[in-house]
Amino acid sequence: MTVEPQGAPAPDRGLSRFALAMAGLMLRYRLLFVVIGAGLFSAVVLPKLLVRRSYTAEASFVAQDRQQAGGGALASLAAQFGVAIPGGTTAESPAFYAALVTTREILSEVVLTHYPVQVKAVNGGTLVQLLEAPGSTPAEQVDATVRAIRKSMAVNTSRETGTISVGVRSTNPQLAALIVQRILDLVNDFNVNRRKSQAGEERRFVAARLDSSRIELARAEEELSAFLRRNRQIPQHLQFESDRLQRAVALRQQLHSSLAQAFEQARINEARDVAVITVIEPPVVPVVPNTRRIVVTTLRVMVAALALGMLVGLILDFF
Repeated sequence: MTVEPQGAPAPDRGLSRFALAMAGLMLRYRLLFVVIGAGLFSAVVLPKLLVRRSYTAEASFVAQDRQQAGGGALASLAAQFGVAIPGGTTAESPAFYAALVTTREILSEVVLTHYPVQVKAVNGGTLVQLLEAPGSTPAEQVDATVRAIRKSMAVNTSRETGTISVGVRSTNPQLAALIVQRILDLVNDFNVNRRKSQAGEERRFVAARLDSSRIELARAEEELSAFLRRNRQIPQHLQFESDRLQRAVALRQQLHSSLAQAFEQARINEARDVAVITVIEPPVVPVVPNTRRIVVTTLRVMVAALALGMLVGLILDFF
């Protein structure tokens, strides 16, 4: 009879029996484990091996603040007369541009742009032609291409720095870089056109206020002139009225001068055609393909096949 030494840990008989049972299960249903593993490998890993390697081109940019036609001093001065003047600087949040680059308005222009690259047998063309988008009508083909490009995009924002990063994945590295550059150009064009439109609205608004200010200034000057004509020698008790009229004329003159400056600034902004986004990292043609994570995926498939095979084997043993 064998006597175990005192103080030695007892063997985990339950764990040993479980391991032996699982080993026996795998031995009995080894063909089942092979079939399940092969099926999962064909469904998950094999497509990654057969598909062409993809490349991702990336770029990052930040939006510039927009200086409006009316400054803070003009807005403060106009408020004394009950006039609202646009003023200050405005800048959209990074989330706005993250949503903008994936809108249909931007992506429709992207897919209809001609790209001088060869993809398969097509030597240059629009993305609709290069990607051979499915669809019986041009509208359906454009829609399918827009959805495909949107799926291949990765957009990230940074609240700390305000930067927006755009990445596009494609099997052709040169095409990926050209698509990202086209997106940046369209975002800048969108902002330039919007800035011109807003500057035009501001110019028309300030022009209307400038005309009103000119009339009000002339009225104030006429009142002061009539007062001085009636009172060539201003008595002491009318000095306060004279000072009030002179102050009103001075304020009207200052407001009129500021409105004239704002009007000229609005005209300049309306005609300005400069970039309103700063590209921090321009897109370059990627040289290293995206990782396919074949090893990690294969290990996961093996674990999943083992677990599924054990489950099916236990069910078969139960029945």
